Amino acid sequence: MTIKKQNKQGNRKGKKAEIPVREEEKQALENDLAPEIISKLKAVKDEGDENTYDLSEYKVLVEFLGKFLGPDYEILLHDVSKLPNSVVAIANPLSGREVGSPITELGLRIIQEKMYQSRDYYVNYQGRRGNDHYRSSSFFIKDDQGELVALLCINFTDARFLEEFDRLQKIIHPKDWVNPAASDRVSRGQTFDQVNQEGGIEEFHSNIDELMVNIFEDVIEGNPIPIGYMKQEDRLEVTRKLDARGMFRMKGAVNFVADKLDCSVATVYRYLNMINWQE
Repeated sequence: MTIKKQNKQGNRKGKKAEIPVREEEKQALENDLAPEIISKLKAVKDEGDENTYDLSEYKVLVEFLGKFLGPDYEILLHDVSKLPNSVVAIANPLSGREVGSPITELGLRIIQEKMYQSRDYYVNYQGRRGNDHYRSSSFFIKDDQGELVALLCINFTDARFLEEFDRLQKIIHPKDWVNPAASDRVSRGQTFDQVNQEGGIEEFHSNIDELMVNIFEDVIEGNPIPIGYMKQEDRLEVTRKLDARGMFRMKGAVNFVADKLDCSVATVYRYLNMINWQE
């Protein structure tokens, strides 16, 4: 499904509004880093762009689906231009998220690897928030050029039905026949074994800090060298993996990574510049 651009009021056609320079970009310029990395690290589409996308009808669709499908379905709309706080509409917030909550790691991966170019949606993968599990699907909303504009996501929980199932078992079977672990298997997500996991498990986060910590810890977990003993090439490789996961699309990520890797902000920008040139 494609969406049309809407001209933004206040800007004359052919002329862009002045765009403020972000603090990270100022630091990069002050350290005489190559300008290529500045554009590479921009987290969102320039706010001064004369064109914008009208998602108002999709916001109404979120409300409609939420009321039609009922309380066991969470419906969200992510506006890619507002990364990382991309949630612009939500109905039945089962995962505890709200308007302004961040995109998920899977969402970042979809954007970073341009998965949307080869398909129009992902269906039936596992979503997770703490111990709560969901059957999730994402629909890609694109513009006329096939670029991703928004994500319409649906998350279903069967927790309420499991409680009913457990009560029903106790009614129709003798006490020693009922398997008390039956509902536990579902709460641990084992009933999702047959669900398509091509996109991986999607973790839901209520804020950017949680998202950055989760991505960083996931990358570091597979690294056998403790941070305190890392050499430049080790920190460079960690930065490369973080970049591939979309970490640097988030505001404040450079400072966050510098603190975690025990190096300066300028060093992280230098690593990113090296990665940019290698690509």
